[in-house]
Amino acid sequence: MKHTTIKTRKGEIKQKAISSIIVIVLIILIATILIGVILSWSKNAVRTQLDTTTESLRVLSELECKNTKYKVEFCTINTITKKVNFLITNNSSADFGNFTLSVLGNNIFGNPMSVVGLFNTSVASGSSKLFTMDSDFYSIVKQDSQLALLDLDQAYTLNLVTATCPNSVVDLTCTLTTDYTPVPIFSTESGTFSTPPNIIVSAEPDAVIYYTIDGTDPTITSPVYSNSIILPEDSTTVIKTIAVKSGFAPSPIVSETYTVTHQLSTPEATPAPGLYTTSKNITLSGEDGSVTYYTTNGTIPTISSNVYLDPINLATDSITTINAISLRTGYGDSEMFTGTYTITHQL
Repeated sequence: MKHTTIKTRKGEIKQKAISSIIVIVLIILIATILIGVILSWSKNAVRTQLDTTTESLRVLSELECKNTKYKVEFCTINTITKKVNFLITNNSSADFGNFTLSVLGNNIFGNPMSVVGLFNTSVASGSSKLFTMDSDFYSIVKQDSQLALLDLDQAYTLNLVTATCPNSVVDLTCTLTTDYTPVPIFSTESGTFSTPPNIIVSAEPDAVIYYTIDGTDPTITSPVYSNSIILPEDSTTVIKTIAVKSGFAPSPIVSETYTVTHQLSTPEATPAPGLYTTSKNITLSGEDGSVTYYTTNGTIPTISSNVYLDPINLATDSITTINAISLRTGYGDSEMFTGTYTITHQL
């Protein structure tokens, strides 16, 4: 009887253990399923949010392009050189780059013809740039030699598009001109000057001169020339100019380079002129890079006079006047040093 009771209890315990294991397995399985569902939902939510953000950014970019178009200040077509020139101002917060110009019209034989080319350059935010076919244009449909076949007098479509906003196409309205604005004329050619020159720039009537002195190419946003340009000493300055006149293409850039030095300082003598009772060695010194010429007979020194290399020995019982100047190519001659040395002897 006891054996039967023990076996029954053992069976109940075993059954309870199996039930507990099954419950635990079921709980783990349900938890795993729930975690998978939660992770899947979270991933889909993140993906949806990313898709929404990407779409918002795309729409924002399109709106920005639509609302911040660059401005074409002017466009001219030179019917002699067969070149298109235009000035772009970028007042937006983004840089615009890689402009493609399409010209549709007839060739000189009266047949339809198109030229498409790339200006592989950019216009920075808040700046302006003058585009010319002479220097910036790279033909990508026709060879450059074919451009001359266009009868630009009969061109009926010119449009411009930038890779920054490829859906924003700007139609160009260009003025026909037979020539460029005559180039500005400088009163002084490039060179080296020991004193600052006054640079005067002139152009024909009704033309406006724009210039730069920082090495950049001038545009209509550059300073307008109105008075002579005074350059500082010990500097090298490149002045670039263009002239712009209504009805004409902007002139080519004209530049001159000016190096301004200074007048050399007067040579110095050591010891100073005066009365001495023993012989003296007189040392002359001038600015670095200069050559000092001197005389000891009272005459004015020139480049034919003695070149100072070693101290000048003055003997006792002598009276000597030393005159000296310093010279250097491109610099102003120094003022002349003059000093008299009286050498006696000890009693």
